[in-house]
Amino acid sequence: QAQEQAIARARDWTADLAHGLKTPLMALTTDAQRLRERGDMSMAEELEQLAETMRRRVDRELVRARVRSSVTTRHARADVGDVIDRIVRTLQRTPLGAPLEWKLASAEGVAAAISGDDLTELLGNVLENATKWAKRTVAVTVTTNESLDIRVEDDGPGVAEDQLATLGQRGLRLDQQKQGTGLGLAIARDVIEAYQGGLSFERSSLGGLAVTLQLPRFR
Repeated sequence: QAQEQAIARARDWTADLAHGLKTPLMALTTDAQRLRERGDMSMAEELEQLAETMRRRVDRELVRARVRSSVTTRHARADVGDVIDRIVRTLQRTPLGAPLEWKLASAEGVAAAISGDDLTELLGNVLENATKWAKRTVAVTVTTNESLDIRVEDDGPGVAEDQLATLGQRGLRLDQQKQGTGLGLAIARDVIEAYQGGLSFERSSLGGLAVTLQLPRFR
């Protein structure tokens, strides 16, 4: 009980801190827009990148706080197919996701022993990353053995073999050409580790990156 209370306090403290930062972050974004309208593009871009970096770090701490509390909840369950469909439908409405071909292969009724919010956060970050780099195709395959494996592949430029092991490190960005902070895969790793699962990276048969998430099955 004492441990659960400590976790709840830590979660609430993190949430309060995050919410307290949202207003100044919005102000930064507004200031950046005003600078852009005045023609100061360089300063506007710096402020926008700063606000985005801070927002992603706040998001990560909120995820970590929630994960620490949710893994203590017994009988966590999430329908994998439903979560994938929901995320893909959202991405298909974005400029990057709309023109892509989505190949989804998952048996009905497959469930993971993880909360729905955490699975959404986990898959959302991985699928968003695939959408960002894919040229034409993103493929998602779900297989079950002792564990539940979700494989996400894209046909983008991929990652050099000697850099695959470094993916998911906090704040790491292997290419500065795409907008972002490098925290997406780090957040995915946080969630995976909390549930004692696995996260691996390799070259995809499509030519880009393949990310395999290994999660406990709900039994």
